[in-house]
Amino acid sequence: MANKKKDFDPDSELNQAYKNAQHVHFQGIDMDSFIYKNVCPTQAILSVLFNCTHEDLNLGATLTEFKEYSQKFHPKGVGLFDTQMKCVALSSHGPIRDVHNCFAKKQLAEFDSDDEKKEEYAFHFIVYIPFKGYLYELDGLKTAPIDHGAFPEDNECLDVARPIVQQRIQKFIEDKIHFRLMVIVSEPGKKYERELKQILANSSLTDDERNAQKSNLSKLINEEKRKKAHR
Repeated sequence: MANKKKDFDPDSELNQAYKNAQHVHFQGIDMDSFIYKNVCPTQAILSVLFNCTHEDLNLGATLTEFKEYSQKFHPKGVGLFDTQMKCVALSSHGPIRDVHNCFAKKQLAEFDSDDEKKEEYAFHFIVYIPFKGYLYELDGLKTAPIDHGAFPEDNECLDVARPIVQQRIQKFIEDKIHFRLMVIVSEPGKKYERELKQILANSSLTDDERNAQKSNLSKLINEEKRKKAHR
């Protein structure tokens, strides 16, 4: 979620949800901090990428190297970073710092070109992620993740996240805070390809059933490839 920082007090709500940052079920979770102007988007993106274990996610060489590099700033080599160590890790890694500064400078230039009388807002990002069977809220203004509890293995974390997000949205509306809700999902093409593999490996289907589903998924996969080629 992204909300405008003006009049927003992150410590005024959900304080009862704080858990011990060293609790066993989120050993290994990563949190990043704020070091440059408007670093909140960078922090939010890294929070998602570094704590997501989905099979469709490929960090690539640079982010994989940074994730491994940043572990040395934790005294035990793994786990949470305190605020100071998070700042050191981000500020001392050249490629990540350079990419952030590149976008930050562009945004500053856009602000400079606007009417000087317009009020400038900085957006604050709050991330909700599933991690080791628990739903966590990662907020760069907090010193530790907020544990919103476990979700059953046969259940979607969205069922746990939905009422929590709805409650926050209601508070934003009451406080007249503007916000945007964004969801990160897999590319549809990858989803269809996984489903196709499952169908081809499903021996309980008849040939007609398998061929019908294969034909439908193949069309969907080709359509996604066509869309991607024209982006």
